Amino acid sequence: MEDVCIADLRSIVLTGFKGSGKTSVGKALAEKIGFRFIDIDTIMEDKFENSGHDRALVREIYKKYGHDFFKELEVVALNHAVKQKGVVLSLGGGTPLNKSFNKKDFINSLFVQIKAEPEIIYKRIEAGGFPPFVDKDNPRPSILKLLEERTPYYEKIADITVDSSSGSPTDTAKEIEKLLMENLNAG
Repeated sequence: MEDVCIADLRSIVLTGFKGSGKTSVGKALAEKIGFRFIDIDTIMEDKFENSGHDRALVREIYKKYGHDFFKELEVVALNHAVKQKGVVLSLGGGTPLNKSFNKKDFINSLFVQIKAEPEIIYKRIEAGGFPPFVDKDNPRPSILKLLEERTPYYEKIADITVDSSSGSPTDTAKEIEKLLMENLNAG
């Protein structure tokens, strides 16, 4: 059988909890392999603006319009994302839990779970400001509970898993590239 290469993939989809490093690793990976980087949050913000609203960040949309509206907007963004080619796509931390999410919609794509130690995730989230879905009065237990709830979803859809706890985003991207090649050539 002829070897498959990364360029044969339609997309590489990154999944993992907020603060796991999906964006920084995704940008480094996209640059390394010659793909475009896209973030589901940015797609959601674009779709929100294109529907006649003023531009807003996803956390502002969530705060103002609530969970249900946010999840509906996420579906619109997913429908757009599955059509993209030659991309590294970073999913939101809760995207795999969306009832409309289906890995099979991402044709010829590989899913990469990026994980990190819970304490590292907490520190990264704290540094960037707690999102609306985190209990501001008790953020650590809130984050740990969500991490525990969501991790099985990430593991279920992952073709490969990497840990971003140590090393730079570029180091993690190199590890992903190596694992992708092993995974593609094994298939």
